[in-house]
Amino acid sequence: MPRLSARLRGAQLGLWNVGNAVVVGGVLVDAVAVVVVGSVMLLAALGGFAVGGGRIRRDRRARVIIYRIVILGLAVSVVIGAVMAKASPGA
Repeated sequence: MPRLSARLRGAQLGLWNVGNAVVVGGVLVDAVAVVVVGSVMLLAALGGFAVGGGRIRRDRRARVIIYRIVILGLAVSVVIGAVMAKASPGA
């Protein structure tokens, strides 16, 4: 895979870190809209991680496929977490 620019890597990591902080803050203050905004940031970061590496080299195809499956699993968990944030406690 080609190396990413420092700016793109910084943007991806920034989205990931800020998105996590926003989700945590939204959960702590019980603000569903804030959790959803943080979740969207996390999904954007995961999308950047998934496509940021460029084309798949033949000799690393299996690794990249596993990497992208893990990213898909994380994305699904982000969506599930956002949906759970909308459920009232004890429901």
